[in-house]
Amino acid sequence: MDELRPVSRTPLIPDELALTLYRGRFDGGGRSTTVYCYTTEGMTRHRQQELVFAVLPTRPDDPPPTFPAGHAVAVYRSAAAGQPYGPGDVLQFAQWGADADPRLSGVACTPPPAAFPALAGMAGNALLAVPLVADETAVAVRYGSARVLALLGDRARYHPFPWWFEPGRPPVLDRAAYAAGTALAGLTACRLPDLHVVQAGTRLVVSVGVGQLALLTRVLSEAPEVCAYQPGPAAVDRTLVWEPGQPGPRAINAPTATGGGVGGNFLLIGQVPDRSSARQLEDGFAVWLTGRTYAQLVAAVAAGRPAELPLDGDELRTLLFVPRARGAPIGDGVVFDADSESVSYRTDPIRPASAAQPPLVRVGPIELVLHGGHRAADGIDAADLGAFVSTALRVVDGFLQRAPTAATALTVAFHLVPGQPVRAEPREWTGGPPPPGTADLAALLATVPAPPTDPPGLSFDLVVQLRP
Repeated sequence: MDELRPVSRTPLIPDELALTLYRGRFDGGGRSTTVYCYTTEGMTRHRQQELVFAVLPTRPDDPPPTFPAGHAVAVYRSAAAGQPYGPGDVLQFAQWGADADPRLSGVACTPPPAAFPALAGMAGNALLAVPLVADETAVAVRYGSARVLALLGDRARYHPFPWWFEPGRPPVLDRAAYAAGTALAGLTACRLPDLHVVQAGTRLVVSVGVGQLALLTRVLSEAPEVCAYQPGPAAVDRTLVWEPGQPGPRAINAPTATGGGVGGNFLLIGQVPDRSSARQLEDGFAVWLTGRTYAQLVAAVAAGRPAELPLDGDELRTLLFVPRARGAPIGDGVVFDADSESVSYRTDPIRPASAAQPPLVRVGPIELVLHGGHRAADGIDAADLGAFVSTALRVVDGFLQRAPTAATALTVAFHLVPGQPVRAEPREWTGGPPPPGTADLAALLATVPAPPTDPPGLSFDLVVQLRP
């Protein structure tokens, strides 16, 4: 994909909401065409995440559609009226704009996948608004947007799901057939977008961000004997997918899939009298726990501590619960080590500006050294810290594309203080001299939106490995 360049910035509500339009070339699914991306600016006025849209026009020379602007205004006014949104939510509005696909029925809000192109003005924690058509919205609301997104990925042959919308594409499901075929019909459901469910060998890993521990504790304590939990997409390269009439388990794979863990799109938990077990079910997992094992799970969630619970079965033998802000790494997000001053962060791949400019920042685990020990991170959400780090890495990569260096590593000191701009100081270049304009890098990093953090804030060193 070629670099997406900003085309225009349009005020939608004066001094409150604006929309920036980007244009570039899209290559994927056997086609090459234009892609338009839109980013909002102003949702944070109401403590909401900014939104980003991506649309492939019907013909490459078609003008950019205007319906994302109308949708952005509707979402903004809804948020201003006290109706917040977040990851996993499905937004529905009566009017979409004159040039919208008439079958549009809603949008699913989700963090952008790793392959989403870098946009200079996009906030690090922006949510991708994925348009849904026809019955897709009703199924996403009832059974979870992750299930519908996986079907979209299956149809587009793109893992985990296509980040773009093609007006006129056929719907991926029929509501009546889906409801008649799924085992979840009629079950109580609970949406937990910060819950991730991954099968890793014979272990079923259930993780949740610390910000939803209290909610999960309450839901588990009050849930009926059988309840379906709707998670968010996990950072894995294989994801289960299901449609009515499917004869057996099936997954969609990333091109670089290594055969590791496979993500599920729901977690069904039921209480049984005799033995605890688990298995794949459709595009998710069903877990049956005895009263004793269920109580152990609730206690672990309430205490915010990892728990390994034995299961009776050959396919899945262990249920591993992990609070994602501390504990064992499971392949996504930030992992705090309770016995050191370090934090490991497994970042998404850096999105190159163009095919001719491969990223100079190495992908993989990123090390953060906290000033004040691991407890210093108690005042910041792991997901917010992860989004900030991802954005900072993209800024570093963009700077190095313009100012090459022979250095193999860079250490940047960050200071995050509530209510103040980010302070960033490139401190050490390892393996070579610093490039010219290091002060410019500090200024660029200071423009990265600061994540919310409790007083007195957070200071840490970010160690970035560079490609030779």
